Amino acid sequence: MGKDRLLGSNANFTYPLTNKWNLNVSANLNYVMLEGVINGVLTKNSGTTGYANFNTSYKFENTWKDIAGKYNLQEPRLNSLASAWHTDLDLGRPIEVMADMSRSRKLGFTKFQSTQDSFFDLFRQLRTDRLIP
Repeated sequence: MGKDRLLGSNANFTYPLTNKWNLNVSANLNYVMLEGVINGVLTKNSGTTGYANFNTSYKFENTWKDIAGKYNLQEPRLNSLASAWHTDLDLGRPIEVMADMSRSRKLGFTKFQSTQDSFFDLFRQLRTDRLIP
């Protein structure tokens, strides 16, 4: 059985570095007092503990909503542009996994579309859907 006591304080503040960029600071400082019986011996300990956290935040001028309004674009849900599987493949795999077509050719896939044509087709479709200007 034991007991503890804590005397502490915390502080948070935001300082504007510019009209769009803020510095955020939070800090916590505590004095902790512990007392308890360990193996039949009364043991006491006390000390100071705390932390500080610094971060910044920036407010961008042109959000996607502003751009979409300016160019009369749709505001799509992200999952309509790329599936989670596709995004995971893009971010979590080496590029060779996506670029090496030798296995596909061995399995009989001999036709292809050039990368340039693929991008032009994609951009044409995104413009038709009013997702890009």
